[in-house]
Amino acid sequence: MTRSATLIRDTATPARRLHVPLPDPVITPTLTVPEAGELLNDLCRASAYAAARAGEIPTIRLRGRLLVPTAALLRMLGFEPQPPAR
Repeated sequence: MTRSATLIRDTATPARRLHVPLPDPVITPTLTVPEAGELLNDLCRASAYAAARAGEIPTIRLRGRLLVPTAALLRMLGFEPQPPAR
């Protein structure tokens, strides 16, 4: 069973769903921690950074900035990034 490239998040009303397009790792290789939190059940900024500090969100530090590798986040969510088309 494969997953689609859209994350479906339930909201307060079960009949209403929000489709959040997942970023393409080739186009967007990294996300900020708050952007990753938005993909993960709409975490607030503080909760996203707390999850990153706890190692629950994969991160790298680049020139002092804490970033989330898009491919690692997608793998964590069970999506396998597709290799770029030639």
